[in-house]
Amino acid sequence: MPRIRHWKALKFYRPSSETVYQHIDALFHDNVVDWGLIQTHWQDLLRVAISIQEGKVLPSMLLRKLTTYSRKNRLYQAFHALGCVDRTVFLLTVIADVKLREVIHRVTNKVEQYNALEDWVRFAGGGKMYAQAFEEQEKLVKYTGLLTNCIIWTTRWRSVLRSTLSLGKAIALPSTNWQRSRPTRHDTLSVLAIMRSISRQFWHSVRMI
Repeated sequence: MPRIRHWKALKFYRPSSETVYQHIDALFHDNVVDWGLIQTHWQDLLRVAISIQEGKVLPSMLLRKLTTYSRKNRLYQAFHALGCVDRTVFLLTVIADVKLREVIHRVTNKVEQYNALEDWVRFAGGGKMYAQAFEEQEKLVKYTGLLTNCIIWTTRWRSVLRSTLSLGKAIALPSTNWQRSRPTRHDTLSVLAIMRSISRQFWHSVRMI
């Protein structure tokens, strides 16, 4: 199964109290979808979705407003009921589809490796964001992503460079640890050392042409 957070605590909602399943009925317990609430606020749900799609309302701003006094906010309750339906369908699809689970697992591994590399790039701050202003936080996120992608691109370019130019002996690349390195792996190689090595070898080959 995919590494879904708090998997055991997730609730499955049955379409009606009379619906009974033969093999998976124990997953649903007494949770029933409130279709009446969804139908009552359906037009409101559509208006909110269209406003977000057209950029008139920011999702973060809407979320803050809906979560305020959420127990009394009927629109929030309607969104919650609709979300329960969508999540139940997704979880059942994940359980039934083996290929989907493999895709989720593979993508999750890539994202975790990328996030780990970003944390490593921000080693000076210990992976924490100390800036208080939103603009400074946004700059830190963008600059970190830019630097991380540059490192991935450089590592990938180095792999291609090794497989192509070394065949013609234009560049003599070192073989130690180069074959087992990956773009998002930072535990075996020094990124700065890689960049210095590539720069020296590249400009050396240019001078030889």
